[in-house]
Amino acid sequence: MAIKLVTLNSIMQFEKLYNCCHNAKMKTDAFRCKNYLRIGRHKWSREVREIVNVLFVCLGNICRSPMAEAVLRHKIEQRHLFSQITVDSAGTGDWHIGKMPHEGTRGILDLHGISYEHMTARLVSGEDFEKFQYIICMDKSNGDNVRKIPGGEKSELLFFMDLLPDEELREVPDPYFTGNFEQVYDLVNAGCEVLLERIITEKLEQA
Repeated sequence: MAIKLVTLNSIMQFEKLYNCCHNAKMKTDAFRCKNYLRIGRHKWSREVREIVNVLFVCLGNICRSPMAEAVLRHKIEQRHLFSQITVDSAGTGDWHIGKMPHEGTRGILDLHGISYEHMTARLVSGEDFEKFQYIICMDKSNGDNVRKIPGGEKSELLFFMDLLPDEELREVPDPYFTGNFEQVYDLVNAGCEVLLERIITEKLEQA
């Protein structure tokens, strides 16, 4: 039987099983469990070290950044990297805290079969600068606002359109004002593909 150890809970279960086998002098089973524990503990510690956290930031956290969060998460799941990369989004304005993504964002994600379940708007916090290795702003004003948050003045920020250097646009347009959610989706989809490859190269392959 193939046994895959990927969670701390499964490792704890094998510890209990090993102790039972050892106490009962079931040497063969105890040896197998000990091997599984050795491999499992190594894999667990390696996976914890390799987790990469990504945060997308826009103004209200209902249009652009949740769209990017959903799209990147979808790509991560398709490539079975969900145990190694986490994605979140936040805003710099407090108008929509606790609200679902904008109906335009939900509509375009529905069209492409991408889930936005359990996503609600929140503000960027000082803790985000400690947690996230990649903080990606949708436009320059978002970046300026992030810099004003305590802890953000020295944080390394990325700008989404830097992922797409061949595009004429240097900022992701805000569809809350333009109404063009399809344009934003096309940019987000292309940029998230580039970002994922970058994360794999910079973080996962180097681990």
